Amino acid sequence: MGDAGRHDLVFKLVLRDGERSKDSHSRTMTVDLRAGHLVSVTSTGGRRPSASPPVRREGDLSPDDFAKVVSVIEAQRLAESESHVTDTTQHGRYVEATLDVEWRGKKSTIQIAGMTRVAGSEAKTPFAEHPLSKRVAVLLTTLRRIIAGY
Repeated sequence: MGDAGRHDLVFKLVLRDGERSKDSHSRTMTVDLRAGHLVSVTSTGGRRPSASPPVRREGDLSPDDFAKVVSVIEAQRLAESESHVTDTTQHGRYVEATLDVEWRGKKSTIQIAGMTRVAGSEAKTPFAEHPLSKRVAVLLTTLRRIIAGY
């Protein structure tokens, strides 16, 4: 995909995952892609304030990495609006994510939220096994691999 394609794809992913318990904590990761330039900011929060500042990483995607991101968005149908939001107030692990995509003249939003593990159970929840949750996880895994190289 040429430079024109790099300018056609814009997205923002905001992911918050955490644990609700007596020592509740969370991590928020924001990833912005615009004109092939990726910016990732990860911060932590919780009952005990973190002493570490947010971690920021950024760089221009290589043509191969850009192609991987486009391939995942296409294969996982992440440029189509959809949501799967369930209760996140139970004790245990949860995920909340919003993905806004602008691509090929179309805007879409994907929202997911739910418990991935409930306190007292080792079994994955129906939310964790939901197809949309798994599709967003594929993009997240791809982005984390790219960001690790910055």
